[in-house]
Amino acid sequence: MWDTPLVSQIVARRKILDAATPLEKEITAKERKEWAKGTPEGWANEAHAVAVKIAYKDVPADGAPPKLSKEYLEAAKPAVNE
Repeated sequence: MWDTPLVSQIVARRKILDAATPLEKEITAKERKEWAKGTPEGWANEAHAVAVKIAYKDVPADGAPPKLSKEYLEAAKPAVNE
């Protein structure tokens, strides 16, 4: 869901560059500076933290996987954009 369908939904029928350009304009100078200091390990840990906080937020440890509602998908979009 997070690697393809959500990204595809955001990109829609646009070219990748057309979808990425407005997002790039939202990046602040401070964010650019901080992100440039990152490492692959740090990025992986940050992605894991987002997964725990957003992707798996209300998923029970045991039992059937939850159904992904429209509300879930809308709540996930900001994290996907970032």
